[in-house]
Amino acid sequence: MSLDFLQPLLNWIQQHPAWAGLFVFLVAFTESLAIVGLFMPGVVLMFAIGTLVAIGTIEFWPTLWLAVLGAIAGDGLSFWLGLHFKHQLRGFWPFKRYPALFEKGETFFLRHGGKSILFGRFVGPVRPIIPATAGMLGMPAWKFIFVNVLSALAWAPAYLLPGMVFGASLGLAAAVASRLALMVVLLLIFLWLSIWLLKRLYTLLAPQAEQLADKLIAWGRSHKLLGKITAAIVDPQHSELKGLSILAFALLLFSVVIFALFQQFSIGPPLARLDSSLYHLLQGLRTPWGDHVMTFISQLGDGIVHVALVIALTLWLLARRHYLAAGHWLAATVFGALMTWLLKQTVQMPRPNTMFEGAMAFSFPSAHTVFATCSFGFLAVMIARELPPQRRWLCYAAAWLIILSIAFSRLYLGAHWFSDVAAGIVLGLVWITALGVAYRRHIFAPINPSALIVTPLLVLLSVGSWHSLSTHSEQLQRYAQQHHTEKMDFGSWPDTGWQQLPAHRIDTLGIPSQPLNLQWAGPLNELQQHLEALGWHSPEPLSPTSALHWLNPDATLNSLPPLPHVHDGYHASLTMVLIEQKMIIKLWPANYEFENQQPLWLGYIGRLELARYPLITIPVLNQDFDTPIQLFKPFIALMSWRLRYREKPYADQPGWRGEVLLLWSDKIKAPL
Repeated sequence: MSLDFLQPLLNWIQQHPAWAGLFVFLVAFTESLAIVGLFMPGVVLMFAIGTLVAIGTIEFWPTLWLAVLGAIAGDGLSFWLGLHFKHQLRGFWPFKRYPALFEKGETFFLRHGGKSILFGRFVGPVRPIIPATAGMLGMPAWKFIFVNVLSALAWAPAYLLPGMVFGASLGLAAAVASRLALMVVLLLIFLWLSIWLLKRLYTLLAPQAEQLADKLIAWGRSHKLLGKITAAIVDPQHSELKGLSILAFALLLFSVVIFALFQQFSIGPPLARLDSSLYHLLQGLRTPWGDHVMTFISQLGDGIVHVALVIALTLWLLARRHYLAAGHWLAATVFGALMTWLLKQTVQMPRPNTMFEGAMAFSFPSAHTVFATCSFGFLAVMIARELPPQRRWLCYAAAWLIILSIAFSRLYLGAHWFSDVAAGIVLGLVWITALGVAYRRHIFAPINPSALIVTPLLVLLSVGSWHSLSTHSEQLQRYAQQHHTEKMDFGSWPDTGWQQLPAHRIDTLGIPSQPLNLQWAGPLNELQQHLEALGWHSPEPLSPTSALHWLNPDATLNSLPPLPHVHDGYHASLTMVLIEQKMIIKLWPANYEFENQQPLWLGYIGRLELARYPLITIPVLNQDFDTPIQLFKPFIALMSWRLRYREKPYADQPGWRGEVLLLWSDKIKAPL
């Protein structure tokens, strides 16, 4: 796998395995130590250690036993502190700063007895205090030691396993396409940071909401026009309709003016460069699997799904006589749709690629993003209002994840510029924030939160699934990457033209993948038929069923589906294997054709070997790409071929001298 961003750390760990073992021990030890465990990100660090185990950087069994020993030692020291100092421990620093934690620990221990040591390993709030509490309350040492060892034996693999699964998955993804692994990692980091920031902002602003509303009411009384807007939003005694209508019109006008200013002044070119750079970056990270996932996510943001969601929830609210809530819900969603249509018609910004006709042919703002922000955002406001304050941020976090997922899918699929998506989120957030505050300040009748959750889920599961399944192929074709086929003179191809094709499989930029040492000119089925006549065959394609063979530690090459490598965003058009000699051929479109419209293909011929990870066994390519060409020559004895050499772009890559085998069909005239 290619994880160059981790390479310095991996090299250090490989060179200093003893220090790596000490690190594992200390993580487990401090994670279990009284009070200290509160500040130790043990879950994250154990997850990372499990990832290193999965990719083969450190050994599984020594890591497991060091984690077990560290956990036993940490809990053991905590127990000794409680047993030795008894209740005096409460008065020592830093224990005296957490009296409530001791009370929770005592309650937990008295409720569960000796089993609390086992349960406490996996209960975050009381984990670092239970052993000390057990010692303070006089638990027999022999009983504690027995449960301590037993719980550590369960804790270590439970905390390592998720990281091992992720590491194995990341290793597999990187073997298939480093760009896919990179995109997944970057997306997870971005989502985690977004949720962290949202929680921090909510924690900071929520306690001050009432005070801020009172200040806005007082300020609005001295301002006639703006006061109508603020009163409509925060004053329960004031009518909402007029003020919110003014705000809606102002939001539309402001959007048009800001867009015009961006285009007119100096911020326009930098924004255009940002749009273009991000567009090409994401198009370079595309893979077939990523296309399927992002298309499915994008389909959940399609108009038909939102219309079904709006109608279903409106009917339920009306049936339950929540008329004001239904009005706010319609205002959030209908105005979002109206705002999007008006801005598209006014601005008429072209999309990165031609995908739609009519009103949706224009790009600014992203309709999917505005719809998702207005509908799921306001739905979160409605649900959060019915929940205890400490749980409300979870609603906003869930809505934010959905909004960001749909917004990212539009960028990934090349349907929008970044500015379209950013504007859609900002416009939607401004509208639902104002409307959400008005909703919270004006509506008093409680609404069953379960129905507010179940109704949208049923719509997404029914209408969303039906729509996704019925139109998925069509949408995949709509959002497919656009590659243009260029012409090439067949006479110049074997001399200089062949060098125009990439030297390596295109994956993450700057990371050399397998060398592309094979080019074929002519119909692909002709080469396939020739190879089949000589004993080659198409391997079993990768599927959920065939992938299960990877879990067999005694699997052979004959029973395992090869990895579906991606080149320039595409899976191979032809894959052939000869298991007896462990040889494999993959070919992709070169996006060139000759004068007689015969296509040109490129790929590699290599040898397979088994790579055994802690959880899976997969077939991977051997580093030697020169020997397979020599072994392949007897199979092409009756065909037209020529061997060329290119100067390797990566001189330090072993196993390849730059040999490239050129093959062509008899249907094409022989080059001079």
